[in-house]
Amino acid sequence: MDTNERSRQLHPAVTTTEVEPGSADGRGTTRRRALRLLGAAAAGGMATAAVSNKAAADSGITLAAAVTDTPNMVRVNYTGATTGASFVFQAGTLNTGTDASHPAALAGWSSVANAPSGVYGHTNQGAAFGVIGLNESGSPIGSGVGGICPTGFGGNFSGAVGLIGNGVIGMKTAGTEVGLYAVGGKAAMCIEPINAPPPPARNVANDDGFVSRDSNGDLWMCIKSGTPGTWRKLTGPSTAGAFHAIAPTRVYDSRQAQPSPGLLATGQSRTISVKDARAVNGGAVTTANAIPAGATAIAANITISATTGTGYLAVNPGGATAITASTINWFGPNQTIANGVTLTLNANRELTVVADGGGSTHFIVDITGFYL
Repeated sequence: MDTNERSRQLHPAVTTTEVEPGSADGRGTTRRRALRLLGAAAAGGMATAAVSNKAAADSGITLAAAVTDTPNMVRVNYTGATTGASFVFQAGTLNTGTDASHPAALAGWSSVANAPSGVYGHTNQGAAFGVIGLNESGSPIGSGVGGICPTGFGGNFSGAVGLIGNGVIGMKTAGTEVGLYAVGGKAAMCIEPINAPPPPARNVANDDGFVSRDSNGDLWMCIKSGTPGTWRKLTGPSTAGAFHAIAPTRVYDSRQAQPSPGLLATGQSRTISVKDARAVNGGAVTTANAIPAGATAIAANITISATTGTGYLAVNPGGATAITASTINWFGPNQTIANGVTLTLNANRELTVVADGGGSTHFIVDITGFYL
């Protein structure tokens, strides 16, 4: 039995033959009524109906294949053109350029003020979503839901705006670059990766709450609207990262047996690891990796003890022995002096301590926090 015959048996009011009202065929109906019946059958989740190409074209709906019967749903296997949309729900004049650029199984389009939204999804059920997007292709560039702003970033254009609770999640694109546009009761954020100078150097209007990444890889936030507005740099390749305060932790003491005891004299340097917490007596490791891998800098107290003569220490990132500034100084024998400093680490979480000025000293390193 072919699909059309099966359809007529299940739903005799829906036919592929165009019959005008009042015809001898008692089952006849107009194309518009046939489409209404098709919609009713779809709502019931059980109908199969074949709509003729001529009727479909005249009514503004194109079906290149029949509706097929699938348990608990009505499905249309679209086999028409590979570009454009299978179904378009439209208000106003269709933008065929946009339609062709973003082929879809279902499209919503509007160009009129009294119906400004193309697609709207709503639910009042807990743990539910107004709209769900899912991409199971495994492609790293695919998205469940994508929002596109063809004009790029600027003014009030946005690819997608979502409202949920106190904030938003949405996607915005400019060319091949992807950003985030968020609006909400407590959040207003626009993240836009672009190949551009730092935002303070751009002569464009910005709103407070905007976040932007520049061509140097630095991330900025606008704290006051304007042109270009007032910006603060949040992070970037040359910044230390977020600060993590910790309880004061000893990581080195040259007076202890471990890891490398002894005075440091003028003209000498010593590279030390600061990654492990150590016992104040003996210097054994008490906590491995107290300063985690990836830490770029530390907040520390540098203490000198049992000094001789006069001199100073320069504390550099591990491996750097050039003296460009002093970290702590002493001016006589048997002094104990401490100085709180922020120090840059190398990739191995090491410091190189260099002594100069004529004397010698023991030194201790205690850490109160790190940047990661």
